[in-house]
Amino acid sequence: MPDIAVVFSERIGQDDGPLQGPPDWLIEIRSPGQSTLALQNKVLHCLSNGTQLAWLVDIQRHQLNSKA
Repeated sequence: MPDIAVVFSERIGQDDGPLQGPPDWLIEIRSPGQSTLALQNKVLHCLSNGTQLAWLVDIQRHQLNSKA
């Protein structure tokens, strides 16, 4: 599960329940001590399964990596 998941409104149905499929856009925020490589692998996994845009934010290094 990403830190922030964004889903286009067209994909949200009228019924409550879990989202089916990957988020359209995800944002991962690296915490101190968290492996950058593990987060990159998570982002790549989501992109290969339908996510259209992913951001990896590293606040300590003042970096934002974007992948589409």
